[in-house]
Amino acid sequence: MQLQECSLISLDLETNGLSPNNSEILEIGLIEFSKSQILNTFNTYIRPKVIQNLAFSINGITEDMLKKAPTLEEISKDLSSYLLNKPLIIQNAEFDLSFLLKENSIQDGFTNQTPVYCTVQFARKYFPELKSYSLANLRKEFQISDYQKHREGNAHEAIDDCYAAMKVFIECANKGELWKKDYLNIAYHQKNLVTISDYRKKLIST
Repeated sequence: MQLQECSLISLDLETNGLSPNNSEILEIGLIEFSKSQILNTFNTYIRPKVIQNLAFSINGITEDMLKKAPTLEEISKDLSSYLLNKPLIIQNAEFDLSFLLKENSIQDGFTNQTPVYCTVQFARKYFPELKSYSLANLRKEFQISDYQKHREGNAHEAIDDCYAAMKVFIECANKGELWKKDYLNIAYHQKNLVTISDYRKKLIST
């Protein structure tokens, strides 16, 4: 199947720390899209087992936002139905998948051969002249506007970052003339992390 025939998922997490061993997911956002349009969006806060404000300065999420939020288990079926059998677009995929792949409740949404397109890696390949591949810099380079932002200031928001990652991927797909290529054969990563199976193996080995 050509990439232009696919429904794709751009996904982003906000967490309360950097390690899945002692941190939790606070927000999940995803955008399902095709080459020409956004098809669906999904965005929710996640109530963690332990509520703490370690990441407030980064993502602006407060205790009050989390108290009435669903748990990851409670939204697992909806989330899995969005994810199943669709290529994933993620900015810094190693980070987000290190959290998601340890959550048993959503494993039905992942098949081992699902392609993962890391926008950091794609941007490095197709735009090697850039000085930084942070999402903030890629936004500036590609003049990506905000999308459905709710929190004040420069706080990271999952659905907004999904939108930015989607736009970065589209820029890369256009530059690399990827739309008419087989979607299973376009994934690129310097560490050869191109499918969910590759990320699972990496997590086991670390």
